[in-house]
Amino acid sequence: MKWVLAISLSLNVAFTVVLVMPKATPRNVPPQPPSPPVTMDENRSLTSMASDAENTIQRKKTRPPETISLEGDDFARYIQKLREAGLGEDSVVQIIAAELRERELEERFALGAKLKRTEITQADFNQRVKQVHRDMETRLESLLGRESYRRHQIQQDYHPQSLAESGRFSEDVLEKVYDLNKKYADKRSEISERTQGLGYLAYQVEAFDVERAYRVELEQTFGPEVARQIRLATDDQALRLRSQMAAVSLTDEELDRAAQIIKHTNEEKQRLQSMQARGDISYGELSPQQSALDQEQNEQLKAILGPERFAEYEKQNDHLYTGLKPNIASKVMSRVEVEHVYRVVKDMQWQQNELSSQSQTQQVSREDVRAAIQQLQQSTKKALQEYLGAERFQKIQPYTGLQ
Repeated sequence: MKWVLAISLSLNVAFTVVLVMPKATPRNVPPQPPSPPVTMDENRSLTSMASDAENTIQRKKTRPPETISLEGDDFARYIQKLREAGLGEDSVVQIIAAELRERELEERFALGAKLKRTEITQADFNQRVKQVHRDMETRLESLLGRESYRRHQIQQDYHPQSLAESGRFSEDVLEKVYDLNKKYADKRSEISERTQGLGYLAYQVEAFDVERAYRVELEQTFGPEVARQIRLATDDQALRLRSQMAAVSLTDEELDRAAQIIKHTNEEKQRLQSMQARGDISYGELSPQQSALDQEQNEQLKAILGPERFAEYEKQNDHLYTGLKPNIASKVMSRVEVEHVYRVVKDMQWQQNELSSQSQTQQVSREDVRAAIQQLQQSTKKALQEYLGAERFQKIQPYTGLQ
């Protein structure tokens, strides 16, 4: 009788949760075309044309006067004409840089055509593309002069410009950030060339140490407080976490500490994956070590954020919530409806886990638990259909795990 009472109690809770829900106001939602998935590849290949498209846009912003044109390869005369026409130094630099990068792009296209015709190997292509870029930068520096070229490089660098836009950092800090970033970008490039042909894992192992050395030198160069402000304005993890936690209040110190904990955990998990791929540890050893890292991370985040803000962090990183959230932008559901559906489905999942644990402790048979879970899912599905309407529920059903 105990197991009957256990299942009955669970189902009573389930029906109470899923049936006592406020009725959503009916509304006609026009069918939305499916949106293509958005991905971000932080390790862009050498064949990526994204930067060249940006350079083309920049070229359109700053055009030379129609009466002035580049004759052959006489850049010195061209620069003189631009200056005589009254263009400012920054405009001249942008025009010359755009012209050289357009030529670089043409050479890359030509190399791409040779690669496609199998006249050169992928390794040759990669090496030549790098050399073409180095040649372009060398020529640009010789044409502009060292000071103008350096100022142009800083203006084109994402990190110094992100800091400049905040208005909180001096020119001296911007220059030092640029120098530090370039130093470690060169280190990563050296590792990439040295490990070429050995696969990404070989690169990754050394890159971890470079990233940690960068963070240490950042603090040594600027001191803890300025280093924190630089990270908060430029670090991908900090920016992502700030966006995720917009609904709650976080101090800069809390945000920075939390972001660095998450970054450290991710790096350690990737290091373990590299070790497993090399055969240093087995898959059976990998999983518990990664779980231990997750547990340690969560305990540290709870200590920083407290229970309410940590619950918000968990929600923002829950696959269920991240699957439901885009429906706000596509106007399938309101924010209130997304939050409500999320809570209902999470409660159903919790009850499923409770039922499964009863089976594992042999309080009830697996068949009875399976039947109880199926009934729980059906009641949840019915209640959500009534809450959203059949058409809208069908659109969000794949994210809920309900069949």
